[in-house]
Amino acid sequence: MTEARELAAGCVAEAVDAGERWLLANHLDTLGVVELSAGDVPAALTALERALAEADAAGDRRLRRQVALDLALAHLAAGRPDAAAEVAGDRPEAGLGVQLDMAARFVDGALALARGDAAAALEASRATAAEARRTGHRLHEGSAAALAAAAGGGSARLLDVARAYWFPWERSHGSDRPIRVREWSP
Repeated sequence: MTEARELAAGCVAEAVDAGERWLLANHLDTLGVVELSAGDVPAALTALERALAEADAAGDRRLRRQVALDLALAHLAAGRPDAAAEVAGDRPEAGLGVQLDMAARFVDGALALARGDAAAALEASRATAAEARRTGHRLHEGSAAALAAAAGGGSARLLDVARAYWFPWERSHGSDRPIRVREWSP
């Protein structure tokens, strides 16, 4: 994890030196995801809030949406579902891509889980898994499986659910072994 942090931080520094806001927003988003995966939620929030500001300044709607969804997951990990819902906002606008649709659906499911609505979380996981299979987005299929496992178990920590979006096959989301995509179906 140290190596990933150092690499991401180095990329952030290079983007700052280059004065490239779009690239800076991307690298800050990556750094935020790395920090979230390491369990350093305050560092993740700091990086992702800065990434969102840079994405806004760069004027890239798709990048802004991805960063906002990652920031929503970090707020969930911090135990702040209201802040997560606020930053996630409504469904993405048309034309931003199926990947962002699936990411938004995962965040919706994670928010439902935070509210105690396991049925809505399971429905979000099923819809995400179906779309992932249809489009070949294996990461999202794994994320959907992790969300379903958390909804089915009822005891997953919000940090683990948030991490499961980017790292669905880790042991961290309430299972005693990694979830394999081939082992789960909605």
